[in-house]
Amino acid sequence: FGKKLISDYIARRIGANFVPCGTKAEEVRDVIYNSYTSTEKTLYAFFDCDDISATSKNALLKVTEEPPNDAYFIMTVQDTSNVLGTIISRASVFYMNPYTVDDIAEYTKHSGISFDDDVSVVVNQICICPNDVRIASSSDIKAVYATADKFIQYIGAVNLANELKIPQSLDIKMDNNEKINTVMFMRCILLCCADMISQEISKDDVCVFSKIISETSKALHEYQSKGSNKQAVLDNWIVKTHMAVSGGAF
Repeated sequence: FGKKLISDYIARRIGANFVPCGTKAEEVRDVIYNSYTSTEKTLYAFFDCDDISATSKNALLKVTEEPPNDAYFIMTVQDTSNVLGTIISRASVFYMNPYTVDDIAEYTKHSGISFDDDVSVVVNQICICPNDVRIASSSDIKAVYATADKFIQYIGAVNLANELKIPQSLDIKMDNNEKINTVMFMRCILLCCADMISQEISKDDVCVFSKIISETSKALHEYQSKGSNKQAVLDNWIVKTHMAVSGGAF
């Protein structure tokens, strides 16, 4: 996490222009062509490359064979096994640790962004990078958490058709500030479940909340994957969570 921040920092340290790049094959080819024709020192950054096409990977492989002068390339991935071994052999590999709860709290403290004390506790646990804090600052986190808490109380206990209406209140297209940020909502669900499990509840309730955590974690990962059909991901998540909690009852 913080990949854009560290990439920009590296560019400034080496005195290079910082250029974030797309990962589609045509975009990669254009970047490589520009890197050979540019007369300025430039750092090109390709983010989230785990799922890029074989064509894009091969194009990046070729530029590592004969790198242009004054051009630097950064690729970020979640799993290095998704990168061609020949690219890794020609690169310097750095592993970044995720931000801790204390890191997020420290960033929030010094960013000029303020939250009420009870909201700050939630923000520090559902935000995993500075950009999340900025998103949270424009959201009603109290309302998001309350909606998440309502979700875990009623999922599997009401009509599935009604549960499938839940995504209608989520900002799937990320273009409507009046709707709930989907990622913040799902992380609040995970936090609500964890909070419930930490209390003295029955084994049956622990099992229910564990199932919600399992299905929500998988859906959240898929939802954030590039190119995913977000509406389908959410619909499948609702159905699977309902079935897991209800034991298959509609």
